Amino acid sequence: MKRILLVIVAAAVAVAASAQGKEVFGKLSIGKYGIDSIWPASFSSVTGTAWVEVDNAGEGFTVSAIKGTVYHAGAPFVTGSAGNIYISKGKGRYTITGQASLCPGVSLLSLLKLFSFDPNAYSVDMSVVVTFDSGKSETLSVEKLPVSALLKIK
Repeated sequence: MKRILLVIVAAAVAVAASAQGKEVFGKLSIGKYGIDSIWPASFSSVTGTAWVEVDNAGEGFTVSAIKGTVYHAGAPFVTGSAGNIYISKGKGRYTITGQASLCPGVSLLSLLKLFSFDPNAYSVDMSVVVTFDSGKSETLSVEKLPVSALLKIK
């Protein structure tokens, strides 16, 4: 489940970065990212905190309404959501809290698939709302984004 949470965080950052790229053309770079903590919320869900390093040469912005679904072999596997995150101008390390739950019909035994994690077998749907300091707001989404593409973000 930790890998799936990391995928959701990476997807949210990638979607937000695409918004910033549209706005200021390449003034945002994403550094390292990872999971700080993870704990069970129920038998089929977890809550956790993740971090991401961002260098933002453009205006500050808030990423909100973060939600997504991870698919395994085309079938819904995990859904997740996260709290708001504000990215200020300059370099910073940001923390975000989120939740992930197994989709209906997915058993706890299905998590064994993660021990032989093949990023080519997974894809992500993700949507976020990006609101810039200037007041402009945009809803962005991606569908069926291959996880293998997210793992190449540097």
